[in-house]
Amino acid sequence: MVFSKNVSNAGLAWLSVLLAKEKLGSAPSFFGTVKESAKPQECVWPLFFGAVDACVVDELNLELLREMNPQLASLLVIARSNPLIESVIATPADRQPYRDELLEAMLSLHQDPQGRQLLMVFKTAQLQRIRPADLDATRKFWAEYNRLTGAPLRPTVRKPPPGGGEED
Repeated sequence: MVFSKNVSNAGLAWLSVLLAKEKLGSAPSFFGTVKESAKPQECVWPLFFGAVDACVVDELNLELLREMNPQLASLLVIARSNPLIESVIATPADRQPYRDELLEAMLSLHQDPQGRQLLMVFKTAQLQRIRPADLDATRKFWAEYNRLTGAPLRPTVRKPPPGGGEED
């Protein structure tokens, strides 16, 4: 079972890289079948009850599930990925009315109870401003994925319409 938080399918891609590094073949051929779930508990509980052999979930959700259900502490983590950035919120680079206020409000959501509730809906603890270098580990991961598997599995990047400006 693989928890897929969003359309990036980073968990499935990470599993593919892990198996490829060990020369174990694709995930479906190694495990027999691989299913994706939009909910981490739908991956962890079948593992706990022996219905599946392994699952891929992010550490934040695993720790949350363990806090709520201490019996899950018996599950063994056999591999960890480096931290990856799975999603980015972007704004136009040129100054727009209220742009700075919008960015400040987004970056301070974690300081407000209603903001924390909104962040919980999006399954994140805090929004952070990133620099281009912050994406280096993620770029390296996807390059390794493409090299080892030969099959690009990354989100589609939409190009701006003709005359819509330069790509960032």
